[in-house]
Amino acid sequence: MSVAYSPDGRLIATAGEDRTARLWSADGQAVLTLASHTDKVSGVAFSPDGRKLATASWDRTVRVYALSVEDLMKLAKSRATRAMSAEECRKYLQVSRC
Repeated sequence: MSVAYSPDGRLIATAGEDRTARLWSADGQAVLTLASHTDKVSGVAFSPDGRKLATASWDRTVRVYALSVEDLMKLAKSRATRAMSAEECRKYLQVSRC
């Protein structure tokens, strides 16, 4: 339903009727599926610095996602009530080291 290119041209975001927003590499490889909306996703937009992605949906919500690992780590640490184990970090954040 909508397409946006990241400011650096490395990522493409798409919005779909299947209630997902998807990130793709510029060469067409699937990178990430965001499936938190409960109705069609009608729009996607990158922040000017490319570190966040906003999605708009027919479910009457707008969601903003942090895309950089550094931003995700800061967010996770600010909300955590305890430190994540290395195993949890790999499992939930899908990074090799935390």
